[in-house]
Amino acid sequence: MAGLQQVEAPGRQARSKRPRTQNAGESGSEQMDQQIKQLGNQLRTVMKIVGQHDREIRELEAWSCHTYLLSKDSQLAKDLRAAMEAWKSKIPEAGPHPQGPPRWTVAGTVANALVKDGARRAQLGKFVAFHESLSSLEDMESSIQFAVAKETRDGKVLLKLRPQMVCQAEWHEAAAVLREIIIAEGGEQKHGAAPLNPLVRQIEARSHRS
Repeated sequence: MAGLQQVEAPGRQARSKRPRTQNAGESGSEQMDQQIKQLGNQLRTVMKIVGQHDREIRELEAWSCHTYLLSKDSQLAKDLRAAMEAWKSKIPEAGPHPQGPPRWTVAGTVANALVKDGARRAQLGKFVAFHESLSSLEDMESSIQFAVAKETRDGKVLLKLRPQMVCQAEWHEAAAVLREIIIAEGGEQKHGAAPLNPLVRQIEARSHRS
């Protein structure tokens, strides 16, 4: 009849088209590839940051430290090796070291050698006066901020010294005398940033390949 709307039979109603979904395996693979790509980009960023941070540290160290490479047969190298071996032999099973941090021993050994060098005392007025006023190894904290002496693969001794800010003038005198002594004994003073350590070298090489 004209007054009624025609209704389609239920079986003949238009069926809505369902969107075609991707195969679950293909979708998971694409997501995994995307995650791997993102992780790769993040890793490259981290590697660049590590490399930049390492360069900045090495440049700061070169600027702030007096660095020397001592001949393995020099007296100072022998004194430093003996002092560090003695320090290591007293490492306790627990608690602080009885001789304090190794920098006190390293710097104390260097200072003792310079103070006892009668031929060069005239060049070390401030240095001698300051260090002769110290009464214990612990007092070296007021003199030195960082000090390390370590043997290289070829038996030489790498010596690095960073004075406390309040003791810069005293160690400036010492640095000039140390340079004379070390060069006379077949060593050298090092300038510029230290080379990359093996781990950072590997990181940078991988970063460049990526």
